[in-house]
Amino acid sequence: MNKFLFLLGDKKIFFFFMMPAFLMASLLDVIGISILAPYIGVLVGSSDLDSIPLIATFFDYFQINLKSEEFRTSFGLIILVIFSVKALVTLFINKRIINFSFIVATDLRLKLFKSYQSLPYVEFCKENQ
Repeated sequence: MNKFLFLLGDKKIFFFFMMPAFLMASLLDVIGISILAPYIGVLVGSSDLDSIPLIATFFDYFQINLKSEEFRTSFGLIILVIFSVKALVTLFINKRIINFSFIVATDLRLKLFKSYQSLPYVEFCKENQ
């Protein structure tokens, strides 16, 4: 870990700010996958959503019928909006991660280039043999 942090140089603080971005992107992917199973169950008609007490209370309170076409359409639109927002947020997070990676790679190349330039010619010839 120390070698990794050394390679980051003065970008260490940005790395620790990027960790929540990595976790957020992963969490959004998990949410996106986990929301599809109940929707498929509702479409097929074998949904057990109303057997969960909290969800059953919610459906009863708002008088939602799982079998209605309106519910299926609304649920589908909600999932479409969730996936659209997830895609935009994931795109933004991945852009930030890639930009951070390019900045670190550029800094590493500059350090390597400067270290080769600062070598005396005799040392440089010894290392290239």
